Order: sequence, then structure tokens, then C-alpha cells
Amino acid sequence: MAELIDHHLLVEPVAGRYGCQELLRTYAGELSSRLDSAAERSAALFRTFEHYLYSADAAMALLAPHRGRVTVSPPGPGVRPQQFDSAADAAQWIAAEQHLLPELLRRVGHHPHAETLRRRLLPALKAWGPDL
Repeated sequence: MAELIDHHLLVEPVAGRYGCQELLRTYAGELSSRLDSAAERSAALFRTFEHYLYSADAAMALLAPHRGRVTVSPPGPGVRPQQFDSAADAAQWIAAEQHLLPELLRRVGHHPHAETLRRRLLPALKAWGPDL
């Protein structure tokens, strides 16, 4: 990771959270368009969205147990939600991930199940801030 950061291929906007530079992201998207089917790309986006849905629900269960929880079926294959040991862990995760959630909500806009996904995720995210 350090070498990728040194060569400016990755960025670390928040300690322990990594992302790639826009040029690399664009190239990866173009490569995926050529090599992966639309169904594969849609399934990957759905898994990412589910990861955040289940992780946000788990975080909110610790941070605001009095609020209603999102009723969800078990996660799909390949989805590994974040697990939290304490409310402090959940709050730390929310603070670290909060910057990408608005973008994730925008990107899901073209997914065949966009409305269902938004309806499932938004109740868990409302406590995170007005931008969501």
C-alpha cells in the first residue's frame, strides 16, 4: 500500500481508508466496460451497495437502538458487512465512510433495482447527515 501511495496510485483521505486517483478509476471503469458484462458490473455494484446497507444497519443498531431498523433479508453471496464491537467502533466507521455515501447513492441511480436499494439504505443513513 505504501508503495502505491508513494507512486500516487492510491490516496488515503482518512487514516486506514484508501481510494484510487481519478485517472486510475476512469481506466478501471473503461477496462471493466470492455472485459466485464453489464450483468457482472451490475452485480458488483449491487454487492457494494448491500455491503453499505448491512454495515449501516449494524452501525445504527448500536448507535440508535431506539430507531426502527431496516428490515432486510440475509446478504447475498460475496457480501461481507462490517461488524462492530462497540458503539464507538460504529461511530468511527460512519465518520470514515461518510464521504463516499452520497456518491454511492448517485451511482446506484442507473441500477435496475435503484429504487428498492435507495428505500432500503436511506432510513439507516438519515442520521449520518443532511447531504445524504
